[in-house]
Amino acid sequence: MRQGKKTARRTTLGLFCVGIVLMTGLLAGCSLWSQPQPQPQPQPPGPVGQKDFTAQNDALKQLFPAKSGFIWAYDGFAEYSHMMELKAVSLTDGQTVYTVAGEIGDPSGGEAKFDLSLALTYTIKEGVLLQNKTAPRMMDTFAAIELLRGPLNVQSQWEQKTRDASGKEYQLVCTITEIKEEKGLKTYTIEYKDKNSDFYEKRQIRQGSGIVFFEKKIRLNNEPIEMGYYLYEEASGYRK
Repeated sequence: MRQGKKTARRTTLGLFCVGIVLMTGLLAGCSLWSQPQPQPQPQPPGPVGQKDFTAQNDALKQLFPAKSGFIWAYDGFAEYSHMMELKAVSLTDGQTVYTVAGEIGDPSGGEAKFDLSLALTYTIKEGVLLQNKTAPRMMDTFAAIELLRGPLNVQSQWEQKTRDASGKEYQLVCTITEIKEEKGLKTYTIEYKDKNSDFYEKRQIRQGSGIVFFEKKIRLNNEPIEMGYYLYEEASGYRK
């Protein structure tokens, strides 16, 4: 009898040890599976959070002449005209800047006493084309305006706030309404409509030539008037 009890105890003890070994293995396995495994992390192409505007900037650069010396001659409403020249193209801090100088036409034949000078910069940065002007008699309404914002697709839209010379603020809804291609060159039509009035501006910008058409609506004695100017092709371009 005692021998049988000893044998039974040995068997129970052996099963108990086996159970402990199995439980230890299971717990170790669970611990391994529960720990997160390191995953390879993709390397960003540049600084964290920085968007790549290279393609959009390149598309905007195609809208302008590649080098200085280009002449723009414009004619327009009520004997309006202006002529200007691309003086320099520079790259500064990742921005492409086109420096332009010229003069507003004098229909009085030299009798005008006001300032007819014109100075413009077109700046391309972060997928945006900006125009800044110092030209009191130029028909364009705003001293500073976003002319275009990528991507350059039909119905691409954005909003901006800007002010005219009197300080009046405009909230413009800007839309690329049309893209036409002729002789391998694209022309973009952009409308800039004020949210709070019937005021608008419209421009057409062509690859290689810049602005080729401008139009705006104003009110004179509470009557709407449309005025504008266009590129006089025969007098524009590089001098031969």
